[in-house]
Amino acid sequence: MDLAKLIEQKADELGFSLFGITGPAPLENYSIFENWLSRQFYGEMQYLGSPHSRTCRKNPSLLFSGCKSIIVIGLPYSHAKGTVTNPGRIALFAQQPDYHQTINQKLNALFQYIHQKTDANTQG
Repeated sequence: MDLAKLIEQKADELGFSLFGITGPAPLENYSIFENWLSRQFYGEMQYLGSPHSRTCRKNPSLLFSGCKSIIVIGLPYSHAKGTVTNPGRIALFAQQPDYHQTINQKLNALFQYIHQKTDANTQG
């Protein structure tokens, strides 16, 4: 089995529902992100509009020198119904453990797996 399939299987085991591998070439659809920024959909995440963020998102090869591949993953919020009993609406993600911690643990596990399977200079 090739390395990409092994990594995809591990990502699936860790609970990632989306998985892909792409290259670091400049993004063809970057204008969609710029349009999203111009509409201020980023909420309190103003860092997304910084010059550095824009430059690196437009051309991912600037993030890591010599980068050959980028792994893209997705981790869904739980599909289970919330247990909140009050009459207000609370977003599903707010009823779960902080996804920043969950996703970091899963990404670190995936990184360690890749590092063990390769002798490549992996960066996470």
